[in-house]
Amino acid sequence: MANRLAAVIALIPVFWTLTQGADVTESEVSSLAGVSVKLTCAIGQGCPDVHSMRWYKNEERVFVLSPRANISRAENSLVSRAVLDFKKGASDAYLVIDKVELRDEGLYKCDITYIAITDRCNAVNYINFTTLVKPENITVYDGDVIIPEGKYDRVFTEDDDVTLTCIGGRGKPVPSVQWWKDGVLYNANTAIEERDESGVGTGTNRLKFQVTRADLNVKYECRVYHPALDNYISSSTQLEVNVRPNRLVLSGVEHHVVQGTTVLLKCEVFGARPPANVKWFNATMLLAPEQNSTRLNELPERRPLTKLIDNGDGTYNTSSTLVFTATRYENEATITCEATNEVAASRREVPLREMIKLEVLYPPLVWVVPDNITVNESTDVLMFCSYESNPSSILDVKWFKDDVEIEKDPDSSAVMTDHTLLIKNSTRDDMGAYSCSLTNEVGTSMSNSTTRVSVHYKPEVNVTMDPQSPIVEEVVTNVTLSCNVMAGNPPDLVKVRWFFNGGLIEELPNCTNETLCVDDPSKLLLMNIDRQMHGNYTCMGKNEAGWGVMAEPSELVIYYPPSQVSLTYHPQRVVKRGSVTLVCAVKEIGRPSNTTFRWTRGSHTVMDVTTANWTIDPVTLETESNFTCTALNLGGESESASVYIRVDAPPTFIERLPMYYGVVMTSQNISISCRVECSPICSIKWLKGNVNIYDLPNGKAKYWVENRMIPPDTRTNDFQSIHSTLNWNMTAWPKGYLDRMLDNANYTCSSTGNSAGGGVKSSAFFAVEYPPENVTLSNTVVNVIEGNIPEKVICQAKGFPEATYDWRRAGETDVVVKGGTFLLNLPVSKRNAGNYSCRAQNRHGEIFGYMFINVLYKPECGITRKEVDGKTVLVCTAQSNPPEVDFVWKIKNENETVEDHIENKGLQSFLTLESRVEQFRTYLCYPNNSVGVTKKPCEVDVPGAGSIWMTLDTETIMILIAILAGIILVIIIIIIIICIVCRRKQATDKCPNPTGNKDLASSPNDALLPNDADKAFYENLPFHNMANPQNKRMMNGEPSTGSRHHHSHTHHSGGRTRRKHHRRSEMDNCRYRPGSAPASPPPTNRYVSPDSPPHQNPYQAPHYPTYTAPRSKADYTFIKFHDVGQEIDV
Repeated sequence: MANRLAAVIALIPVFWTLTQGADVTESEVSSLAGVSVKLTCAIGQGCPDVHSMRWYKNEERVFVLSPRANISRAENSLVSRAVLDFKKGASDAYLVIDKVELRDEGLYKCDITYIAITDRCNAVNYINFTTLVKPENITVYDGDVIIPEGKYDRVFTEDDDVTLTCIGGRGKPVPSVQWWKDGVLYNANTAIEERDESGVGTGTNRLKFQVTRADLNVKYECRVYHPALDNYISSSTQLEVNVRPNRLVLSGVEHHVVQGTTVLLKCEVFGARPPANVKWFNATMLLAPEQNSTRLNELPERRPLTKLIDNGDGTYNTSSTLVFTATRYENEATITCEATNEVAASRREVPLREMIKLEVLYPPLVWVVPDNITVNESTDVLMFCSYESNPSSILDVKWFKDDVEIEKDPDSSAVMTDHTLLIKNSTRDDMGAYSCSLTNEVGTSMSNSTTRVSVHYKPEVNVTMDPQSPIVEEVVTNVTLSCNVMAGNPPDLVKVRWFFNGGLIEELPNCTNETLCVDDPSKLLLMNIDRQMHGNYTCMGKNEAGWGVMAEPSELVIYYPPSQVSLTYHPQRVVKRGSVTLVCAVKEIGRPSNTTFRWTRGSHTVMDVTTANWTIDPVTLETESNFTCTALNLGGESESASVYIRVDAPPTFIERLPMYYGVVMTSQNISISCRVECSPICSIKWLKGNVNIYDLPNGKAKYWVENRMIPPDTRTNDFQSIHSTLNWNMTAWPKGYLDRMLDNANYTCSSTGNSAGGGVKSSAFFAVEYPPENVTLSNTVVNVIEGNIPEKVICQAKGFPEATYDWRRAGETDVVVKGGTFLLNLPVSKRNAGNYSCRAQNRHGEIFGYMFINVLYKPECGITRKEVDGKTVLVCTAQSNPPEVDFVWKIKNENETVEDHIENKGLQSFLTLESRVEQFRTYLCYPNNSVGVTKKPCEVDVPGAGSIWMTLDTETIMILIAILAGIILVIIIIIIIICIVCRRKQATDKCPNPTGNKDLASSPNDALLPNDADKAFYENLPFHNMANPQNKRMMNGEPSTGSRHHHSHTHHSGGRTRRKHHRRSEMDNCRYRPGSAPASPPPTNRYVSPDSPPHQNPYQAPHYPTYTAPRSKADYTFIKFHDVGQEIDV
């Protein structure tokens, strides 16, 4: 290692001398501190190998590289922080510094020494490396207060002095700080830079200005610029600026207004922030406080509507509208609008103010005097219409009585002059409320008061009652009669006379001392009302004008209930399903006479019966109950009457015996029952035939009876009944079960009669039942020839009740035939053969019988072939029913029957062939049985002895064909591969490698050349030097190399594409062409530029006749195979 280093050091002066004329490059690089940076040392393309490379920072060496000495190390300030990215033959080398520090900044020099003399490669690179520190933040101050991003919370007032200071975070180099106003650079500011020894510092920019209206809605932005930033960083703020209002405009009324019209005064204040406050004054009186709203019709009168309008620049216009209806009270009034805001108030400035003086024209304000006038009939009445108005001149006067205008009529008693009304000789028709209306040029007004004229006259009365007639005697105890004034003035009565059915009964008030009398003479109280007070009542009244006329009579109607009733019914004997009539009688019907009746059965009221007579048909269990009737009218109800009805029921069956009752002979629990309704109750006895069961031999031992009394049931309308059950005691019967013949009989349930009717009977036939047994079939095996209809088979069994039948095939659930007779009406086939079952069943059980259908059919056969002792044996196998089969062998197309060498074994026949048979033959086999000969003979082809293929079976032939096809395919593939290799070998012989390098990686074409040791092998191949076919086309559809028009191909842009095309053209020129001389000029070693056109090629092949191949697309396959350890592309 030491010797190698000494040799390198000894050669340094030589190499330095050789590189003095090389190029020098300069570049600028900057990087953030703390990250990695890559400094580039440009070497160049096609340069000799680098002997050594040295890196300097300023005058300090920081890295040295010597590939041949295997030296690569960082030195001095870059020790352990720098590596050199260098690859032999690369055009650039890179010094990578990890975790850049501020002290790494400086002028770096890359000094390169090559192993050969060159003037085309860089020897010295200068890189001016600058370290950067990126400012991370920006801070804006208002004095000592930090202003956040966005809007500043402090509110400035117009004319305030403001100082904004912006400081950019520490950076290297010192960041540049600028103020921008609404996107425009602001120059009226002061910039300051502060930095430490390492060059890291802050930038400060201070902005001073006085706040004006122009600062409204303005964005102040501080921007920090720095080389390490992709873009500037900024912090912006928008100042909150308040300004005073600058103008007030009051508009609305220009001249006079008319009372009743809507007056709209609008006060507009402009350019205030915060919004101006608007106040309205009527003279010196402040009107209602301002109210923010957007709808005029929501404002009460004389309350201003204030609306704020945002101008978009931060200021507001305040629009205040005062809406009111003009009245006479606003005439000569002065309305003032006053506006100010916080800015003006804080500076104690006088508010903005405008005023308007109103003139209101209004119609007359009218009233009538005097208020009330009371006179007797025939007295004169005088009234006056007084007023106030602007203008004061009156154009028209009208008088009204009860809101109806009084017409001016010379014959009328009402006389109107100027503003007065005179009524002469007043009557009761002149009573009423009088008013007037006056008209000036503004309008007409009615008087706001009236004069009520009252004229006294005698009363007219009528009579009313409380409560009103009719009156119920049992409910109302007192009645008040009122004598009401219908007409009369005054309406109050001072005396009243009362009359009953035309006679005077009382004059009120009835007081001995009239001074102390307080009774109301218009009221008469009738106490303790009874039916005797029924009649007509009337009255006569007196007021201050005298006694009036008698009123029309009013009838007092008094209701009272009917008298007590009596209740009877008929007939006296009531029977179920008969009828009964109840009669409710009353002596006096009462008042009113429309009397009805209420009926009650038991505790339930019968709603649908209201007459005196009630007929019940038919009589049911509900009829046996207590009945009550009551007479009713609007005056009340009578005392009730009741009666109890008893109902009898004749014997009737509720549960009859069934007409048929069957039981299994082996049953042990046997009973039969009936139920009979009868009231009074009856008794039941049981009969077998016509004999009482207890009179039968051993009857008391064989039977016993259970009787149960059942009470009435209103739900089913059943009276009391008796339920009787006849039970069999099977222990007393022979063998403990019933006899199929002797125990079949009629049993009867018989009841006695009662007072309502005679007895009843119900009979049932009692039968002994048993399950099917002894099943028999008319035939158990049915033989039928295929295609025929089988004979019918009858299935019978003994049982009670009678059994039902169905047929099924063995192993299947579907019913084939229903009924006892099995009959198929269709021809059968051999698939219909098999076992069938007949099922006989009733409700007590089932039993089965079985039969077999045997389908006979002609034989069916097939022939197989086998070798036995070197001889061919044909085997004919038959399928047949019956299985007894005979066989006949024949040869097809020959009238010859084969009789020799035949052996029959059951359903098979064996034919042994002689080996001397040399001709192809077809053998036929004819099996036959008792049904007949097979429909179609089976056959087999037998080849002659001379044909080997015919002796093979089908499977062996298919295997041989597959093997033969595989061998042919392998041969074809080998031939294709050999042809391709030979053609490639021929091409390389014509165009040898100019460098003589056998390295496979040197050229794509060289990869096809074999080693020298194997060259003879390729030259001795049978297809060596074989010419290319004349119609062969090149890959990618290019024409053959013999074409004269190859130079017309389009040259793509870019040197790489043109170089590839040019090289392919050179290869095309080296290929063998039909008719060319074996010897061709050797290729030159001179380098040809890829951009040179084809005609400048130093080797030009001689001209040959052109062959144009058909324009059909050719498919090519790329094959890779290995030979002698080398991979060859074909």
